[in-house]
Amino acid sequence: MNVIFQAITLGITAALLPGTLQTFLIAETLRHGWRCGLRVACSPLLSDALIVPLVLLVLGRLPDWGLDALRLAGGGSALFLARGVWQAWRQGTTVKPDAAPSRSLLQGALVNLLGPGPYLFWATLAGPLFLEAYRQALLLAGGFLLGFYTGFVGAGAVLAVLFHRAGAASPRLTRALLGLCAGLLLLFALGLLWEGLHGLMGR
Repeated sequence: MNVIFQAITLGITAALLPGTLQTFLIAETLRHGWRCGLRVACSPLLSDALIVPLVLLVLGRLPDWGLDALRLAGGGSALFLARGVWQAWRQGTTVKPDAAPSRSLLQGALVNLLGPGPYLFWATLAGPLFLEAYRQALLLAGGFLLGFYTGFVGAGAVLAVLFHRAGAASPRLTRALLGLCAGLLLLFALGLLWEGLHGLMGR
């Protein structure tokens, strides 16, 4: 039970940590409603199906330049998302429920795949805990994954509902939050691009 509790706590923490995916979740919720925000919260279920096995296979063996390349890709992805949110802010976009359901899910998965965060997270935190559970019992490892994604998606759903209600209560607040999301995404993008370029050029 201790392993399951750790997994749930880790999932909630990962969902609430400020980052590109969380900012995109909030922006999609404000633009298209809480259901699209929930789809973004579920998007790691797609991307992690590739990320987790890859990280576990090469845990601790990924070269530094590989992380720098991921940072550049993640920065480009965040820059593209920032542009879309900024355009919505300029147009004074109102909530359009379920305007782009599949796009929200796929873009969320793409954000995860192209950013270094999930790889580092699974390599340094979740991966070792999962392997420890796996060594004890296969069922326990399955419980770890179930607990982690229950916590992650659950916390993401709460975020989506909260920001949907806040946006519905005030269109001006929605526009202000969209502007904030665009700014945060731009900062994340520039930070990732700088780290990636600095890392590659410094080698």
